[in-house]
Amino acid sequence: MFIKKHGRRCLLLHSYRDGRGKSCHRRLAHFADAAGLERALEDLPLRCPGLAGQVSKIRRQAQAHLDGTPPPASPEERAWKIRRAAGALLTYLTEESDEDVWETVASDLALVNARLLERLDEPDGIITERSRLSPRRRRFDASDQAARDYGQALDGKVEELQKDEKFAESATVLAERVKLCPTPESRLAYGLLLHKLDRFREARAQYELVPLSGPYRHLHTAAAFWREGLPTESMVHLLHGVTRLPEFRRIFFRAKRQLPADGQYWAEFRHLWTETGVEFAMGICSQMVVRTRLYKAIEARVQPRQLVPNFVLTWLIDRGLARARGSSKIAEDIPGHPRNR
Repeated sequence: MFIKKHGRRCLLLHSYRDGRGKSCHRRLAHFADAAGLERALEDLPLRCPGLAGQVSKIRRQAQAHLDGTPPPASPEERAWKIRRAAGALLTYLTEESDEDVWETVASDLALVNARLLERLDEPDGIITERSRLSPRRRRFDASDQAARDYGQALDGKVEELQKDEKFAESATVLAERVKLCPTPESRLAYGLLLHKLDRFREARAQYELVPLSGPYRHLHTAAAFWREGLPTESMVHLLHGVTRLPEFRRIFFRAKRQLPADGQYWAEFRHLWTETGVEFAMGICSQMVVRTRLYKAIEARVQPRQLVPNFVLTWLIDRGLARARGSSKIAEDIPGHPRNR
């Protein structure tokens, strides 16, 4: 966690890596004076309990930045700027009669209106929550209370749309949520909706941004690859998901030869796969080499980067495709099969 100077303000940032290993920064707070610093530090342990032990260190760093910072404008000066901007806005609106211009600025004016209605105790749902967020920022951290409120409002809208089976509209709302306040949960939800709409490549792009430790990242990606006719890629991600989902481990060890497609994962996400895809997954996971190596990994309490060696993969995918066909012969006509590339 560190502090970066940005104009008159100091930004409190926290570094992390996303699912692709790219370094990113969470913006936890900003302040321009000592009072703002104390408010930010008082709120930090509540928003991010894991960072509570660094409050003293942040305070020392912040003081060094604030020593050379000019004092912020007075309340009178800030009020004058708002009144000047409001006067200019009213002038532009009075003089404008072009309907194309009005259509272009309608969304921005709606945010301004919602912000004013909130001050007048007349909230207006999602627009009101969005108006609390700075229009100059493109992304907000999930620990920000205003961002959480906006995200919850969007989630409620998505739920209403999906009840009415308006999936395309709900995808648009979820895209807005992921764009402004991305979390692993929201990315998975957006990916699942894109998956439902048969937009598999876009769904995989969302899954890839979920942390590697998440089993659903790999299992959903495997389902998307299968639906795209890419069984080899599907198998690779399926094996990654197998090593990370305890439910799969228990099911595998109970089974002898036939692995039933039961359990919570299949009850909740079976719709992501085709029937042949489920059989393909069962054919892969029921093989002795997979079960044995998974058992050894659990016994050793390690997380293998690759569950089975490379020289087994071709043989393994043949077994999965044979199970999908319901025959002992390999399906040479399945799209994406390595022998057909």
